[in-house]
Amino acid sequence: MNLIMKNGKNNMKKKINNITTEELNKIDIHSHESYITEYYKEFYYNEAGEEHYRLLMYLSNLFLDEEDVIYFDIGTHQGMSAIALAENRNAKVISYDITDNKTSKLFPSNIEFKIGNVIEDPNLLKAKFIFIDTIHDGKFEKEVIDFLRKNHYIGIIGLDDIYLNENMRNLWNLELKNENKIDVSHLGHWSGTGLIIFE
Repeated sequence: MNLIMKNGKNNMKKKINNITTEELNKIDIHSHESYITEYYKEFYYNEAGEEHYRLLMYLSNLFLDEEDVIYFDIGTHQGMSAIALAENRNAKVISYDITDNKTSKLFPSNIEFKIGNVIEDPNLLKAKFIFIDTIHDGKFEKEVIDFLRKNHYIGIIGLDDIYLNENMRNLWNLELKNENKIDVSHLGHWSGTGLIIFE
């Protein structure tokens, strides 16, 4: 599946647009059960279109056959998105937050948790996929995207909660209107999930 990035953005869009909720709902998400906190079990196993974890598991396998693959999860919180991205055990998942809020101590071994400013991490520009799920003020999300654009990032950015509030709607509909983007809310989170493709 890694060939979709090499074949260009149109093929990438076609591939994403061809994903169905039925396909995502067949994913064995219960394989992560030992990592999921009791509180998140209410959400983590929900179907595609309600929660984004199945979509993240699917996206994590886009580069299944490649070596030295890095994914970034910006906004760790309890680490649930990082766990979903860690589905591809050939990939390294780097998860950032500004404080440590995790209550669980058990996580897949291919996740590295960090505290600090993600923009200062030199590995960010090497990531195949970057998922941003933070304060949802639109400003930080734009700051990260502007940094990536300025530094000629190549890869996929995932944005959570693109319809959660006015700031996020403005970011998605106005600030990012000229980007190569795909609204995958029907496959992701009820509050909106978007993908941006940088090539």
